Amino acid sequence: MKNQSKKNYLLFILLIALPGYYYGQTKNIESYEKLYFEGLYTDVIRTLIKVEPQKRIADEWFYLAQSYSALKDYSNAFSSYRSAIEKNPDHAGYKLQYARLLNIYGNAKEAGTLYNEILTTDSVNIPALSELGLIYVNNKEYNKSLPLYERLVRLNSNDFLSNYYIAYSLFQTARSQADSVKVYNSLMKCFFVNNKYIPVIDLTASYFYSKGQYIFAASQYGLIERLSPNNPEPLYKDGLCLEKVKFHEAAANRFLKAVKLDSANFNYYSHLGYNYFLTGKNDSAIITFKKALLLNKDNPTICLNLGMAYLNIDSLALARSCFEKASANYGIEQYSFIQNQLAYINLKQRNIKPAKEYCDKVLMLDPQNAPAQYNLARCYDELGNAKIAVVNYQKALPLLSEAANLKDELEFAKKRLKELKK
Repeated sequence: MKNQSKKNYLLFILLIALPGYYYGQTKNIESYEKLYFEGLYTDVIRTLIKVEPQKRIADEWFYLAQSYSALKDYSNAFSSYRSAIEKNPDHAGYKLQYARLLNIYGNAKEAGTLYNEILTTDSVNIPALSELGLIYVNNKEYNKSLPLYERLVRLNSNDFLSNYYIAYSLFQTARSQADSVKVYNSLMKCFFVNNKYIPVIDLTASYFYSKGQYIFAASQYGLIERLSPNNPEPLYKDGLCLEKVKFHEAAANRFLKAVKLDSANFNYYSHLGYNYFLTGKNDSAIITFKKALLLNKDNPTICLNLGMAYLNIDSLALARSCFEKASANYGIEQYSFIQNQLAYINLKQRNIKPAKEYCDKVLMLDPQNAPAQYNLARCYDELGNAKIAVVNYQKALPLLSEAANLKDELEFAKKRLKELKK
């Protein structure tokens, strides 16, 4: 009887204690979850590190990892995520959060492996599809990103971000008219859902620009200007479009606005100066090119354009200095152009010997160069060597006749030939 009484007493004690034990565990779980969702990450860690590591369940490791991650303690976050996954290797949520942190931390390769593991067992896991797709986009692996985003659009046709990345991936790799049509259609789907998403508008502008439809591209950049009025880049791109269609006054206006928003970008000054130059505003062009050179002193294009502006106002010495500086940093085609300009300046200043040397340099590289052949004929003409001048004018005639922008030179060469042959 006494033994039975003891057993009954022990059973009674267990019945009282066990609910308390289970209640305590539940209360503990609720406690750290509540702390986590209240943003009290340090308190979560304090609560969970009291549990011995070998006794922690997967969820405890996970919330520990999440809290360490929130506090930027990535080393402890990584080890805690790994422990959570070891405890429950089939839990997609643990892998997803771990992959996200790895990707943020710069380990996209390992993150990609985890995303692929998730998709092996759940091929329609939307976060894994989307985030793995973005890794492929960032790695320029568009052939891999495209099918993932196409799968996402099949799951939700109104997913405008996936439509954007379909358009973006195709735009980078398009090889056919069909691909180009898909780019446009995907962009239009984006617009129907969200017509204020700047990356979509920017990609649409790039699409039109690549097709040579510069006015349509400019209209898209105009939309971005209104949505982001303190951003100079859409103004700059709008200006490039207007420059392409020779609306130089309007282009200069856009570049001027861009310069006012960002005075440290030499490209903005360079294009502003170029459009001033093309509209005959040589003084403004010179001032603007000089500002561009302060930001990029060795840029040969700016030196060349500054030289052309000086040439337009007959500042021959300054023009020559700019051309000489530009020629040191240019390729063969631009080098020939600059040498021809230097020959022209020296001819105009009646420095015949250096003018002839510049012509000879060009003709060594490009024997069919019309301006160089013409200027060489003029050099011999100026030197009074009529016989050799005639030979060179005759060589220049067929070359000049093929150059639409050298009609005045062609007429002069014909006239001099007649005069020298008398």
